[in-house]
Amino acid sequence: MKLGTREQSQLYLLSLYFLFVIVAVLTFRLDFILLLNDFDFKKVKSEDFLFLFSIIQIIYCEYLRRQFKYYLKGGGEDTLKVMRCEGEDYESLTFLATYIVPFAGMSFDSLNKVIAYLILILVIGVIFVRTEKYYANPTLAIFGYKLYKTDLSDSNAFYQSILIITKNEIKIGDNVSYKFLSNSVCFARDIKL
Repeated sequence: MKLGTREQSQLYLLSLYFLFVIVAVLTFRLDFILLLNDFDFKKVKSEDFLFLFSIIQIIYCEYLRRQFKYYLKGGGEDTLKVMRCEGEDYESLTFLATYIVPFAGMSFDSLNKVIAYLILILVIGVIFVRTEKYYANPTLAIFGYKLYKTDLSDSNAFYQSILIITKNEIKIGDNVSYKFLSNSVCFARDIKL
């Protein structure tokens, strides 16, 4: 079963897990937490909305991470042989440096900036899903997944330039159990024969 647009969007959102953690830290105000006991809407700042949004997203991202792990459990029953293999872990670093780190320098002191921030995340997400770059996921890298660009084959077909997401070390000649996530991305486990 291949991932649809919804699942690819969820993987993109999962890639923002630690961005939400950073934003929650940057927008945390003890005054806001104390305000919850005696709520006065006039004392709420735009950062407080972003803080709550980030906390909700952190919880949702953890749910998505566990759901992805469950989805990948077992893998496919068929195997493919690795004919070419190159590490692509830099993709996660590129995503992190290009899209996550710049947000750390943003200020969220007005509602307009918060809305612009959310629109930017949405636009980046649409681009990543439409271009199938959802696999460049720093969150998966942090949780031990590696990324490889491979050529794979079996007795019936040759698959060129397939990106593999795996927790295993993959090398030329390995047989892997696989589960395609899209036409050019799959999850794989190394099978020792």
